[in-house]
Amino acid sequence: MKSLFSPQASSAARKPTFFYVGLLVTAAVVTALFSFLFSSFKYEYEEKAGSLIWSLLPEQKREERITIVAIDEQSLAEVGAWPWPRAVMADLSNKLAEYGSSKQLFDIVFPESKASDDALAKAIKDHQAVLAQVPIFDYQSSVKSGVLSGALNSTSCQYPIPATNSYLGNAASLNVQHSGHITPIVDQDGMIRKQPPLVCIDGRAYPSLALQGLLSSLNNHGNKVSINQDGSLLSAPWTLSIDSYFGLSIPLDDQGNMRISYRQSPNSF
Repeated sequence: MKSLFSPQASSAARKPTFFYVGLLVTAAVVTALFSFLFSSFKYEYEEKAGSLIWSLLPEQKREERITIVAIDEQSLAEVGAWPWPRAVMADLSNKLAEYGSSKQLFDIVFPESKASDDALAKAIKDHQAVLAQVPIFDYQSSVKSGVLSGALNSTSCQYPIPATNSYLGNAASLNVQHSGHITPIVDQDGMIRKQPPLVCIDGRAYPSLALQGLLSSLNNHGNKVSINQDGSLLSAPWTLSIDSYFGLSIPLDDQGNMRISYRQSPNSF
């Protein structure tokens, strides 16, 4: 019998080892190649798999902090076709205040001056309502309509905040003090899963509608919003923080986008 420590036996033992190592290296290279070539497919697959839990097991607990006032088919049938007169929108804002709303966020842009702007402007001011505005990320566009508002003077434009020079703002006659952008990121399957919390327009940083609603609720009007890079292995690539809101840290992806939660059942609102 040959010794297990003989040169022939040692060489025979190394052959399977080299084979498996080579197989692992080949598999790693193929995986990396497929991840590079089919990254969009991989992203969509992971997003659909991750959101499957939300769709199958959404939280049913009643959400009493947020009330959605929808301009739906029934509203259009009762009030009339959209867009509604500014006096109707002013009345809506006043009624919401009477019902006890502490903060009003309008997912609507009013770019043109119209009749009864003074009534709507008064309602917006009285109730400190936050209106929407839309950055336009078509680099062939030169649209600059309406007036932007709500810029964060203490927040500088930096990577990874997306930037543009085109926008759709609100009419100057409304004298809006607080606005937030409603720029969505639409995935290939048509779903909206992410949104940039900050957008730079003409070199100034503007928050999203939701973030502006939070900032306008804080007493400190000079809120500084910062985006910081995190090099930890298990942390998000970037995080967003507000200096006057200790402990709040919003995770962002490598492109500076925050995830939109669909954890709550629509029927709970």
